[in-house]
Amino acid sequence: MGKGQISMEYISLTSIILLVVGIMFAFAAVTINENTRFNSAYYAVSILANAADEVSTRNGSVIVAEVELPSGIISFSTFKNEVIIEMNSAVSAYNVYEYSKASLEPTNFSTDEGTHFIAVQSTDTNITFTEI
Repeated sequence: MGKGQISMEYISLTSIILLVVGIMFAFAAVTINENTRFNSAYYAVSILANAADEVSTRNGSVIVAEVELPSGIISFSTFKNEVIIEMNSAVSAYNVYEYSKASLEPTNFSTDEGTHFIAVQSTDTNITFTEI
């Protein structure tokens, strides 16, 4: 076996290992990004559901909730007693939701990425939301 053949084997083996490591790195980067977006969406729906629960105990009270929305939001809404975010992922769309103890007025919010301020108000019959 010549020195040239051994060198080519090492180069081939090293290339295959680097390719596999590169693919694993890319998959990890996508997974971390998806987890970060999901956690951000879950935190947003939790803030609104908790604010609704808080104001439901005091008729007429108002809380201004600050939520941070990630990218890829398809819809952001409330219905019955749920706060729902539907979002895209690399594979498909999925819902992130949180339940409130209170009855929520059906509302659709802006889906733009970034910070949103939402006034949560208690009325005689349900909880209303106003995006500020």
